[in-house]
Order: sequence, then structure tokens, then C-alpha cells
Amino acid sequence: MIEATAFGARAIIERIKEYGVPIDRVVCAGGIAEKNPCSCRFTRMSQAARCWSPVPSQACALGSAMSAAVLAGAHQDFATAQKAMTSIKPKQYRPDVASQKTYHQLYVLYRQLHDSFGGLNKSADLSRVMKDLLAIKERVASL
Repeated sequence: MIEATAFGARAIIERIKEYGVPIDRVVCAGGIAEKNPCSCRFTRMSQAARCWSPVPSQACALGSAMSAAVLAGAHQDFATAQKAMTSIKPKQYRPDVASQKTYHQLYVLYRQLHDSFGGLNKSADLSRVMKDLLAIKERVASL
């Protein structure tokens, strides 16, 4: 499930980039990212962006506090509140080049299944998906 979440995030990031918005980092917020470093590890392997965790870990509560601070007049706008009230942990997860090839191959298969099951490509030929997964497994197991 963590890998599927990372692949879903990659799909969203790729869509945003299609519209010309550059993304060079991902901030993984929330309980799973905070409690399970594997989530950032899979996120960094599935895409080229660097990955950080925010401070504090309760990003939703912080967003509410920022909204209240702007509404109360403590900050003139959300950009000012964000600059004053947020930060990220110094530890970052950089993309693992050795793993990215394998994760890219898995992502291609994920997108085939995602787009087919989601109705985006109703005529997709999925006959090779299992064979490709087995080939990836064999290649990785032999390393």
C-alpha cells in the first residue's frame, strides 16, 4: 500500500509538471510519513524529487492554526504565516538511483493497471503484466 501511495503521488506530480509547474521536493506530512520512514523511502525511489518531513508532524492542525493566525491578524496573509510557522526536518530522503530503474518499471505496470481499471484505457492489453512482474522479481532476486 505504501508503494501504491508513492506511485499515486508520482502520477499527481507528473500531471502537475505537465502544466509547467516545477517540483523539486516533496514534503511527506501526516502520521504514516512521520511514523514509517519507508513511506519516504518509497516516495523517493519512485520519482526524482527529494523528500522531507515537516515540523511539526501534525500538518493538518498546523494548517488550521495558520488559518486562525491570518484571520486573527497575527499574519497579513498565508504566505507570511507559512514562512513564520512552518519548517521541515533537516533529514531528507534523496532519490536512490540504483532503485529508481526497478521502481520506474513497476510504475509503468502500475499505470497500465491504474488506467485500465480506472476506465482511462479500456482496451489496454494487460496480458504481459504478470510476466513482467515475475521478470522484475527474478532480476532483483539475482542481485
